[in-house]
Amino acid sequence: MSNIKSILRRGFPFSIYNVGMVIAQEIDKALLVLLLSSTEVGLYAVAFSFGSTHGALGSAFGITSFAVLASESDPGRRGQFIAKAFRQATLLYVGVGIAVAFLAPYMIVILFGPQFAPARQPAIILALANSLIYLGSILDEGFRGTGNTVPGILAKFIGGGIVAIFALLLAPKIGIMGMAWAFFLGSLGQLIFMTCFVKYYFNLKLSHLWGIRFSEANDLIGSFLAHFPKLSSIKLP
Repeated sequence: MSNIKSILRRGFPFSIYNVGMVIAQEIDKALLVLLLSSTEVGLYAVAFSFGSTHGALGSAFGITSFAVLASESDPGRRGQFIAKAFRQATLLYVGVGIAVAFLAPYMIVILFGPQFAPARQPAIILALANSLIYLGSILDEGFRGTGNTVPGILAKFIGGGIVAIFALLLAPKIGIMGMAWAFFLGSLGQLIFMTCFVKYYFNLKLSHLWGIRFSEANDLIGSFLAHFPKLSSIKLP
């Protein structure tokens, strides 16, 4: 019985976290249905689908952050690891997010047809917004690895609140572009909150989280090029 109680006690915060995720997702869906026409909802769905294509690229960062911080008890080493993982993920997601945003005006019409051309501009904004969401998830997974789900839950509700406020203000005026900008601002709000929380929780400086380390860029590129042996000798200058 004591083992069952221990499992329930440890698992309860994660259950609350999952409930928070479901609520945040349902808020977004409710806003789309409430504020946009059926045609605009379809356009937004296409824009969001294309703008989130790079999400799986950095999923390993989140999984690794969770596993490492769950097995590491030293706060200093935890902070060093999550800062390094975040910096490398920033290089990946910012670069790929910009690439997806650049391709959106061309690829959406090719993939979905000319009738979805109005989804091109929202897709640019959503590609960058999703990069911010994915970066925040790296920090979120790290905190979950320590058994602390509160920051992730708070970040999602803060982001959801920002999305709701700006969607109500912008969507009636500029339609799906308003929803896209609302999502971008909500994503930015989540990331800022998680960054600040990590900074103070692990006693880090902002320079530990943000900034380019060319040695880490080489490591990241080297890991990618390892799948292509003929290109593995490429290094950053």
